[in-house]
Amino acid sequence: MKKYLIFFVVLALGTGMAATVSAQDDSIGLTAGLEFFFKNANKVDVFGDKNTYTYMNPYIYYEKSFLDGAIDLYAELNYNYGFRKIDVLIEPEDEDEEEDEEDQFEKKFEQELWFDFSLGYNIRKGDTTVSFVLENEYTFFLSPRSKDGRNVEGIFIPKIIINQGVGIGDIYTKANMPITFIQDDKEAKPKAGLNLIWGWGSNFGLGLELEIKQYLYNDEDKTGYAGLNVTASYETGPFYAEVKMETPKSVEESGISIKPEIEYSFNIFTFYGYIRFDCIGMDDMNTMVSPGLGVKVSF
Repeated sequence: MKKYLIFFVVLALGTGMAATVSAQDDSIGLTAGLEFFFKNANKVDVFGDKNTYTYMNPYIYYEKSFLDGAIDLYAELNYNYGFRKIDVLIEPEDEDEEEDEEDQFEKKFEQELWFDFSLGYNIRKGDTTVSFVLENEYTFFLSPRSKDGRNVEGIFIPKIIINQGVGIGDIYTKANMPITFIQDDKEAKPKAGLNLIWGWGSNFGLGLELEIKQYLYNDEDKTGYAGLNVTASYETGPFYAEVKMETPKSVEESGISIKPEIEYSFNIFTFYGYIRFDCIGMDDMNTMVSPGLGVKVSF
């Protein structure tokens, strides 16, 4: 239970803040959505596997500000179902069973449940806002389940955000420190990183962001530079478009990922689609193309 202490503390604080919502505020702040993702649609050879796999992702999240914007609350529940059966070894009931007997397998669909909760406190003075955020993420591996593992991963992310209003929009700086304190592997050491983000949101719809990722500590004893992300976006009326490029430290080992996305909002509905291009520049690997599309409704 001690490993879940951070989660329960943050959840309790957020629940208490939610009770202070003003009676005059009739905005619910709730959004529900459904997304489909088609991994490896172009059927490139990924370590001997050329199949396309479909994933269904229903989700719901709640986002609200309280006390005249001093407190931000966010909670999301996300279920991921893969239409892909994985061979899972059936453990023999009799431990004295002969070693040379052929292994038996059963097929199970991939299933994960992801939960995210964050609580932020904002201090405003003039055109400057300083935000302190505590975020907690949990991924529960529902199927297939590991007999020897925890089947859960937990990440705690403290953040500091400084936003400054200027004549051409807003410029901001963020510092995030993701700490993986629960891993599926019981023998794995905790991991920690540091992500530094600089961005600009213009007053005419254009947005630019640069993120530099650092290793602080992990089970592979890696430290230093881990990679960078660059995002460009544009919003006008009901349309929103974004392109994000993720570049790892070693392009030859992991490859670059590029994801263009477009959204269209109508009334309470938002329709969106994207395409992920993965493994770009990776040794002995062709670019993998994975499109996705979804719809969400906000109340």
